[in-house]
Amino acid sequence: MTAPRIPLSVAPTSLAPLFVTVTPLLVTLLGCDAPTPLEDGGSLDQPDASSATADAWRTPDAAPSDVFVPAPHEPFLQVDDQGGRRLSHPAVVTVTYGGDARRGALDAFASWIVGSEWLREVGAEYGIGAGTVGGGASLPGPAPSDITDLEIQELLAAGIVDGSIPTPPEGLESALFMVYVPAETTVHLDSLGTCGEPATPVTSCVEFGAYHLEAHTRGLDFAYAVVASCPAPIELSRLELTEVFASHELIEAATDAFPISSPAWQTYPSETDPWTFGIGCGIEVADLCVTPLQFVREGGHAAQRSWSNRAAREGRDPCVPAVAGSPYFGVTASPTTAQHVAPGESVDFRLSAWSEVPGRDWVLSAATAQGTMPVTTSFSSMLMNNGRTSTLRVTVGADAVAGTHAAISIVSARSPRDYRVWFVDVATP
Repeated sequence: MTAPRIPLSVAPTSLAPLFVTVTPLLVTLLGCDAPTPLEDGGSLDQPDASSATADAWRTPDAAPSDVFVPAPHEPFLQVDDQGGRRLSHPAVVTVTYGGDARRGALDAFASWIVGSEWLREVGAEYGIGAGTVGGGASLPGPAPSDITDLEIQELLAAGIVDGSIPTPPEGLESALFMVYVPAETTVHLDSLGTCGEPATPVTSCVEFGAYHLEAHTRGLDFAYAVVASCPAPIELSRLELTEVFASHELIEAATDAFPISSPAWQTYPSETDPWTFGIGCGIEVADLCVTPLQFVREGGHAAQRSWSNRAAREGRDPCVPAVAGSPYFGVTASPTTAQHVAPGESVDFRLSAWSEVPGRDWVLSAATAQGTMPVTTSFSSMLMNNGRTSTLRVTVGADAVAGTHAAISIVSARSPRDYRVWFVDVATP
């Protein structure tokens, strides 16, 4: 995510909420590029087993078929290439505070990730190849209890100028300065706001876990990322969560190095695209794979999965690398554009269920992800499986204000930790 923009990730692109034991934090917690955390914390209600019979969560596996064919479904979102700057071969400089006991582990992570199979798989289609280790450095003094983003920029620039923070042999054009702050340090950042809304103060391990941005100070121009040390969900250790955050920012900085002044791979706002309303403006490739939090392990390290335009076009699980034993399932909605609905009126969306392999039924639920317009939702059927259809009816409150909207997340869940999300949007004329 770039710097939080509030309504989606992990980068100011912001992360969408993670339905894990970490609360909305994970959403913005995973990454950012030009400011974009989730609006209202980006939280979506977790699927509630009480909304359907308990047996729905225990539906036995479907009988295997000789020839299984994923059912037809609407295409996924494509992240756009805006033509801006990227780091084709990122030179990672690891920056910590003196005395940080994680330093050896973070150096090992940098050495692994720049030549990893993970980076090859998530970056190749966007023109990102193997990177290099550009060196490492320690910031002066003990870590502060509080620090602002502008102070971090100044510390980096001062260190680059006086040589205490190395400039990679490839130069600043390829450099990515990865700043790791310890658990006792709180980072304060002014997000850019959602789609141009006023900046909003956001805080590490509350609204975001990491972000990447660009610095223009002391005559220098460089890309950097800031990674906090936050409480981790049960699936990950605290260090692994830090690695997941860092990997999120690395692929987003590589594909969108200067997200504000020279945007590259990120989406632009669209008045008709429900994903823009549901997830946020400035969405970057890693932002789309944090709801739920999706990661892989390789070489003793953890890294976040990232969005593949190619896989999305081919109708496969759009998050790569693939995870064995975790096939994609979910629904897509038609119409695929934002719908204008008068106060007190309703609109129907046709939901088409599909999965990559045979499996158990899943349960549908819906919640407002973004927006203030009052709506109610209902499904013609809540139990889904490959090839089934359902109708989602969205009714706009009679007191809805003209010009408002509601981005609604449709959650397909086999358990509170195993779910997928699709978005629809309704707006008043």
